[in-house]
Amino acid sequence: MIIIDTHIWLWFLKADKRLGNSEIVDFLKKEQKKSGLRMASISLWEISMLAAKKRIVSDKNLKTWINDALKLTNIKLINLNTDIAVDTYKLPGKFHGDPADRIIVATARHLNAKLVTADKKIIEYADKGHLEVIEV
Repeated sequence: MIIIDTHIWLWFLKADKRLGNSEIVDFLKKEQKKSGLRMASISLWEISMLAAKKRIVSDKNLKTWINDALKLTNIKLINLNTDIAVDTYKLPGKFHGDPADRIIVATARHLNAKLVTADKKIIEYADKGHLEVIEV
């Protein structure tokens, strides 16, 4: 199972060059068709905060834009549940305090999924053996 970080979804949606070479794009498209990409629902909050800061701009209202983008990319949202919420406070090792990142990491760990990310702090955490990542 694959979980994608918020920025990866945005880059995938926009075919952003920061997503890297065609190999990762092909991999994401294959996963998208095979079983669907998954994303922690906290990512919607992060996107809402980006819109509030005008870092995401659309001529559509935000709710419509998000719903259209979710359908277009065939994203399955993983909702926060009790196990994930509890796991956010007891992540092994040292992990920074950003609540959204903690929820995303706890979600991937809870589902025993690989997290696709370019986030250096998350990658450093994974390098210590606490998480499997696919680095972009």
